[in-house]
Amino acid sequence: MRDLAKSMMSFTWAMSLFGVKQMTDAVIPGRMNSAADAFQPVTKATIDTFGSTLKAAYQAGDALQRGVVDMMFGMLSGRWNWNQFLSPEARQQAATAAQQAAEAAATGTSDQGWGPVPPPR
Repeated sequence: MRDLAKSMMSFTWAMSLFGVKQMTDAVIPGRMNSAADAFQPVTKATIDTFGSTLKAAYQAGDALQRGVVDMMFGMLSGRWNWNQFLSPEARQQAATAAQQAAEAAATGTSDQGWGPVPPPR
């Protein structure tokens, strides 16, 4: 339990400093791409710890979030079209994620979660 607490505290501290670094890079001219690129390996490392069900949920949520960001920036620039809410790639990602989640649920191969929870007394 002590090791878990130490790991959680280290992670929280590292992520706080990571956020500070990215915000600093985002406001320095010419370093915004560096800030954006730095998130990719962190995201990949996190996703690599997920099982198939959680990966499918991540992919579906990521596709939705990316669509919302595209929509917001499109509205701000005045170039928004409702047909652009989800790109073809995002639609395919969401469909694949939903299919994987359905297959995992149907076969009972979910490798995430707490398992059966007894009913309250």
